[in-house]
Amino acid sequence: MQSVVVTLEKISTLVRICSEESWAAGFLRLSQEFADAPQATKDKIVSLYGGMGSFNDLVLYRDGKLLLSENNELDQLRSELFQLCRRT
Repeated sequence: MQSVVVTLEKISTLVRICSEESWAAGFLRLSQEFADAPQATKDKIVSLYGGMGSFNDLVLYRDGKLLLSENNELDQLRSELFQLCRRT
């Protein structure tokens, strides 16, 4: 499932550009873990979508300004990643 890794790397790059270093590092780490433990990594990814402060709550800003196109791209990638991880 190379597409999971590609999507994780795209998300990592996007959120890093928007100064979300913690999220960027986490997604990069997950992309590296995927090769050794794909199912466990997918489970970790799906768990990021629930609860307060979750991946679903992430909104990208720069200098206090909402980044509309970046947030639209993030929403698309977020949905794509979730669907990829939920498939068996």
